[in-house]
Amino acid sequence: MAIRLNNLAALLRATNRPGEAEPLMRRHVVIFLKFQRATGHPHPHRDAALANHAGLLRDMGRDEASIAAEQQAMHREAGLA
Repeated sequence: MAIRLNNLAALLRATNRPGEAEPLMRRHVVIFLKFQRATGHPHPHRDAALANHAGLLRDMGRDEASIAAEQQAMHREAGLA
């Protein structure tokens, strides 16, 4: 499911629809973070997912502080913080 969400988000991003891509990419990241919480091990694609989400937020004009806050919120949502 996570890979499909990422693929759809990437398509939306490539067609200049970042506002539609962001919630899908966010859900993709949270799935990987929940995998980490459940298994105690990071998913192999977790870091790439976090980097892609941060890049999308930069494309949307978000500053580094708000990107860090958003990623911290995703960690909390997944039960990691």
